[in-house]
Amino acid sequence: MFGHLSYGIWLILFISIGFFSCNVHDLKAKLTPHHHESATDKLINYILFEYYTETNHALYRYVNILSPVPATKSQINADFFGDPSVGQVSGKTKLIFIHGWDFTERNTDPPTDKYTKVTKLLGTWNQALEFADNNVSNVYSNYEIYVFTYRTSDYVANNGRRFIDTLNTYFATADKVIILAHSMGGLVSRAALYHPNNTKDVIDNIVSLGTPYYGSPFASPQYQNNDLSSIGSIVGFVTGTPGGKDLGYTNGGTLGSNPLPGQTISGSYNPYLESLLGQTFRDSKVSVYYGDLAGSCSGHDVIYASGCLVLNSTSPQFPNTDGIVSAYSGQLYGNPVAGRFSQSAFDHSQMSFRNPANPSSTAAVQSFFSTVITYTNGL
Repeated sequence: MFGHLSYGIWLILFISIGFFSCNVHDLKAKLTPHHHESATDKLINYILFEYYTETNHALYRYVNILSPVPATKSQINADFFGDPSVGQVSGKTKLIFIHGWDFTERNTDPPTDKYTKVTKLLGTWNQALEFADNNVSNVYSNYEIYVFTYRTSDYVANNGRRFIDTLNTYFATADKVIILAHSMGGLVSRAALYHPNNTKDVIDNIVSLGTPYYGSPFASPQYQNNDLSSIGSIVGFVTGTPGGKDLGYTNGGTLGSNPLPGQTISGSYNPYLESLLGQTFRDSKVSVYYGDLAGSCSGHDVIYASGCLVLNSTSPQFPNTDGIVSAYSGQLYGNPVAGRFSQSAFDHSQMSFRNPANPSSTAAVQSFFSTVITYTNGL
């Protein structure tokens, strides 16, 4: 009964995000590299791959080119994003938005141009930037606004290195830098915080929004095989990248991490997340917000409503989630963070100030935006 229900839910989910036009196995075959290449071809492809991976991230300074008229989210385009070194004001706090995972990405994709990068980041932050342009909670007055984008299919550690190297390039120790990170962006930010290249200690604070610090059950092979046989191959495909695998759920309790009190998946272990969780000496710079639907799945975007229903219906059950990330995972359970806040009835998308289930109603997400910015004002 549930297997049939879960298959239908995930079929709707994939149709809703554009997979109706291609067969999963055909798409997988297209993305699988050929194995009959010559040694020269392999070397050339390796060099190209290494080049590609270092050209898919960027930091931009966000400036409203319509100023003093506030821009709506539909008006924001690539022209609003410029060189991060231009126009910096000494003593003004730098607020950097970093987005989360894009499951459609692959490392084999060609290098992204500025238009593609901006399209990606606006997929998460267009509503927040509209709030900023309207100076909600004085964000546009109090901060210089930046956005960072990256290829989410690559390892979190690699993107953490790229992020800290970029911050070191454009900012100094004397600058106050606050990172506002959604989902995987929080993992990348925390990886940057603890990376050996963080020699300038340029990150003052990280405020994460729905970050899967212990991973997500949907990225765990053990969970996919547990009462989810009808969708396991599909979920396994969309998490079949280095970045997707880094999101795999882990139970804690090794390499210095805290064991989760319940809601464990038998055999689920992510050594990268365990090692990152075990580092705590800079967590006084980290604050976390996490969504909690408390089992009330209806009234949300189909992706997160479906995820919520699955997480509430399988074993082990995860009643407290944002439809993707469990509350324990999102709150960085057990680590000595600066602040830990639950956002009641918010799904994973709303945690980045979007409300796709009802785009015409923005009051709740604007209030949350104001709450978060008011908090950062006090950091």
